[in-house]
Amino acid sequence: AGLLDELRCRPRRFSFRKLKDQGAVTENDDTDIRAVGSPFKEVHFEGEQVESKLLNKGLTYVIDHDEVEDVGAEVQRVAEALRRRLLRSDYLRMIALLDGSAVNANKTWDAASNPDGDLRGAIQTSHTKHGLRPTVALIGSAAWEIRADAYEDSTRANHAMANHAGWSPEELAAYLGIDHVIIERSLYTIKKKANAKTQTLAGLAYVYNALPGIMREDPSVVKRFTGDATAGGRFGVYVDDLQPKFTKVSVEHYSRGVITIAKGIEKRTSS
Repeated sequence: AGLLDELRCRPRRFSFRKLKDQGAVTENDDTDIRAVGSPFKEVHFEGEQVESKLLNKGLTYVIDHDEVEDVGAEVQRVAEALRRRLLRSDYLRMIALLDGSAVNANKTWDAASNPDGDLRGAIQTSHTKHGLRPTVALIGSAAWEIRADAYEDSTRANHAMANHAGWSPEELAAYLGIDHVIIERSLYTIKKKANAKTQTLAGLAYVYNALPGIMREDPSVVKRFTGDATAGGRFGVYVDDLQPKFTKVSVEHYSRGVITIAKGIEKRTSS
């Protein structure tokens, strides 16, 4: 259900289908019942076949030997930090993909509103457009707090709903009838010199379909294809220590995110 779930592909060039929602529709005409002497009904995942290729991504960090006591230990620390930084960059790209195909509606969440009702409405809209019920609600930390404030507001007429404010993501998922509610609390830097940071999602919430154990032709709306690094393995780590005073540590990987069904991604902007 996470945006960093991987669909591994060996060649760096790969293909996938931009699926039509008919591939997710259940037979309701008994055509899945086999008559004696007859074969099973054949089904096909329909949609445009798209050719693409993985993108090579990497970062390099230079270690000054005079700044550290144990160069070998620093190489390990830096390699892990670069790996995490590359994953964060991929995560932001996946969110941008979601956002680019999402249909937005602005919502005011206050004492007179029902934020969870708005999420239920988004789920119903997504279900109708996609053909399958969405499985994930991805909610920004600011939206999560605005939602709680709305239910805790002392001027709320319907105090019977006040307990919604204290619900865990798992409790909200059960109420909404979906698999996962994910609260996105991370920040990222937007101006390095000023050290300015912003919330990744802030007041936004998305609902969409993402199945566990993704494959090329399942009805998940967004997929992340990955492959092996040049040196083998998911990430490649390269150490250049040919200079007497510096060691360069580079980490690379191959990945690409794609929208496979541009339907049923609903976005709610709360204030």
